Amino acid sequence: MKPLVIIHGWSDESKSFARLGQRIATDLGVTPTEIRLGDWISMNDEVTLPDVAAALGMTWSHHGLPTAPRSVDLVVHSTGALVVREWMTRYHTPQSVPIHRLLMLAPANFGSPLAHKGRSFIGRAIKGWGEPRFQTGKKILKALELGSPYTYELAHRDLFGIKKPWYGAGRILCTVLVGDAGYKGIASIANEDGSDGTVRISTANLNGAKITLQLDEKNEAVHFDLQAPPGRNRLRHRGRREPQRDCAQGQRADQSSITRTHHACADGGG
Repeated sequence: MKPLVIIHGWSDESKSFARLGQRIATDLGVTPTEIRLGDWISMNDEVTLPDVAAALGMTWSHHGLPTAPRSVDLVVHSTGALVVREWMTRYHTPQSVPIHRLLMLAPANFGSPLAHKGRSFIGRAIKGWGEPRFQTGKKILKALELGSPYTYELAHRDLFGIKKPWYGAGRILCTVLVGDAGYKGIASIANEDGSDGTVRISTANLNGAKITLQLDEKNEAVHFDLQAPPGRNRLRHRGRREPQRDCAQGQRADQSSITRTHHACADGGG
């Protein structure tokens, strides 16, 4: 049986997955390896996701985990999904990556609405309590904002504009699980429809699509292009007269901008 690795999420502690590890050991007969990464050194404001991905590579070697293609199964939670995607696209290829099965639990693949709150004064007071200068991982939280430049760029490494697919038969077999029941008690203030209180169903999935909308000098659409990841259909439509909008911000696009791309404009559901 392949080794199984568990990677937790942002500002989390590895002990939170102790029960899951015990259940896996009992039901599957395999003791999982827990990659702790210092129980998230990311609370430092200067640490970035590429930094944590580099730490993942060193920890992988420290545990003596296999590096042969498709030789390890992973369970990741929340920000752990971004760390793994950063690590595999930065240091591996679709053919060489050692991941076989990848189970993502409530992953923040296209961000979390809580990220902006974490960077606020209140967020620093709550999450940064006990940290030097009330640090909360500013650069990681910026990358975790909904539709951030970071998640957009990362999607172009493993989903869009790529020659060889990362996911699917003969590649990484990826499953995304996310709930729609939020928190209880005082934490319920973070709840919203279509989310589990931390991530939205639409931004957790990897069934996203990239939309390119080209506007003329009158701010009228002259070209529409919908690009799906490899293996899915590609759609083009011309002459539709609707002003371009930024789906992440809900604002009309600047007329001086003829072509823009917004991955947040379309998603494939759960």
